[in-house]
Amino acid sequence: MNLPVALVVCEDVTKLSLLKRALKNTFHLIERSDVKTALELLKNTRVDLVILDSKVQEGHSFETGEKIRAAVFLETPILLITTNIKKSFAQEALRSGITDFLNEPLDKDEIEQRITVAFKNQERPKKITQIAQRSTPRMRSSAPLSKHAFLSDQAIKEITKARKTSTIISLLMIELDEFKKFPTSKNATAHLQTILQENLRKNDLLIPQGPGKFILMLPRTSNRAAEIIAETIRIEVLRTSFSIPLSVSIGLISIDPSSSNDFEKLLAGVTRATAEAKKTGNKIVSK
Repeated sequence: MNLPVALVVCEDVTKLSLLKRALKNTFHLIERSDVKTALELLKNTRVDLVILDSKVQEGHSFETGEKIRAAVFLETPILLITTNIKKSFAQEALRSGITDFLNEPLDKDEIEQRITVAFKNQERPKKITQIAQRSTPRMRSSAPLSKHAFLSDQAIKEITKARKTSTIISLLMIELDEFKKFPTSKNATAHLQTILQENLRKNDLLIPQGPGKFILMLPRTSNRAAEIIAETIRIEVLRTSFSIPLSVSIGLISIDPSSSNDFEKLLAGVTRATAEAKKTGNKIVSK
């Protein structure tokens, strides 16, 4: 069976090497080092996925995204490799035709997960479906936050693991804005939970905190990477809230392996960040 085709527009050898490993056996990979030759290829070749390095540009960076979008089918995902986490950049990139973002430094699991999310609402070739089956995470069996002992136990295990492996861990608190105004609050919470589950990576831990509120623990995730994940969630909620108009406020806190912070301090910090984000609504505040 023929593999789906992925076009990678990138001139960085290190990034290309990692992308090849991530896409091996699931995509036929075509490489181009500049936008001009990529657009020439797209005149006669249909691709199922485009991965574009933001450092490869033709004119204004968003014009590059618009040109690639105009050259492929409307449903073709375009993932942008970037270090830019500003909300204004993400919003403008999405308007120009970018589907989603790959944060630098690239991570194989993250690449697979973002591809899965990009294709989740489309008719996917069999090989792409196999990616979803392999990498789509399953929400860990968890109890509400009211069962505090469980949450603390899980959190402590993750923090201990992060310290042993010298990796950063991040914590998000995601809360629906103006939740009490929703006449069908249970539906709103369920809708948000579905969105969060669809955006989880395989090692992430999602725990309901209460109606309209969730905690998301992100092992091996820097503050910068967590901010991009938070922004992806925030935009995804806005995008998919057709029958129920929703928005979220997100608090974020990260610790490095040398930190002495325990989970209680982390929880207090992310709660304060979320409260600050909710003052104006639909914001992300990092502490």
